[in-house]
Amino acid sequence: MGALSVLALLWAAEPTPTSDPFEIEVYTAETVPRGHLLAEQHANLTSENGAHLTYELIYGVLDWFEVATYFATEFKAGSHDCGFAEWRLRVRPRTPDGWPVRASLNLESSFDEQGFLSLELRPIWTQPLGRLQLDVDPTFEIDRAAAVEFLPALKLALALGGGFAIGLEYYANLGPVDAPVPAERQWHQLFAALDLTRWPRLELDLAAGFGLSPRTDPFTVKTIVGIQF
Repeated sequence: MGALSVLALLWAAEPTPTSDPFEIEVYTAETVPRGHLLAEQHANLTSENGAHLTYELIYGVLDWFEVATYFATEFKAGSHDCGFAEWRLRVRPRTPDGWPVRASLNLESSFDEQGFLSLELRPIWTQPLGRLQLDVDPTFEIDRAAAVEFLPALKLALALGGGFAIGLEYYANLGPVDAPVPAERQWHQLFAALDLTRWPRLELDLAAGFGLSPRTDPFTVKTIVGIQF
């Protein structure tokens, strides 16, 4: 076997960072109002990594604090069988109303059949800019082996009027914070999104995503549907 073949095998064997397959969403700093329950369904279909269906329940405990749980399922690529993948629990406080900075901090733990899977630390910053809104989520994920990956995400949305908004969503995974992987192995994905904003208690997000690097899913379609009670 030649040297180039050995290098190719080693390159293919190295782990490649990926994005969250169960919840493809850029968070805003807002939390669910106190005493209300938001039920969400996250669904996506990818060109290389199967399909995923996740249900999330979010409850507003205080005006500035919410708790949530997820039940995530997946159809693996090449299979028609749907199976349980993860269970998640998260809490999120935000800055009080009237503060000059609109921000929150998402703390989310994930569990699979083997127990603890990962802990997510996601600071969130929201900045209105007239009809535009910028949301920035510089996320850190700590897995069961104590490895820490950096997964930045952001969204720029434009209110169109008539209860609709369009936006660009960007998701990345640069790999371990102490040893970022080469650019060609990083995860970079850009989505074009359409959001329904007409009714405060109804949430609808439709988006199509395109991979920007060789090891990223080339194409993904996703939806988020939510109803607040």
